[in-house]
Amino acid sequence: MIPSDTAPIHAQGLPDVIITPEKAFPVVNQVLSGTWLSELGRPGPTGLQPPIPTFVTFSADGTSLGSPADGNQTPTHAIWIRVGDRKFLGTAWFFGFDANRALITVTKLRTAN
Repeated sequence: MIPSDTAPIHAQGLPDVIITPEKAFPVVNQVLSGTWLSELGRPGPTGLQPPIPTFVTFSADGTSLGSPADGNQTPTHAIWIRVGDRKFLGTAWFFGFDANRALITVTKLRTAN
């Protein structure tokens, strides 16, 4: 039974939790928006595989799109948020394929820069 004097709790998204007046960080010429050259490091059965060069375009609305230089995965679709002074968190997804272009993985990445 729910007590009658309790108020309903509203779900909050990550930006609502992080971006509050007491947790806000001032922006001092810090811009993530733009196109960046990155390297995607991947684990392999015997250690790290060679990194894949990737262009990543970050948009001001908190989304990004990465274009890897190999033919084994799709572009990487992502969301990101600024969480501190030159600190960003992101989550991204892409599909991986074998040599016959059969889908073999759906990968979720967590990034912290």
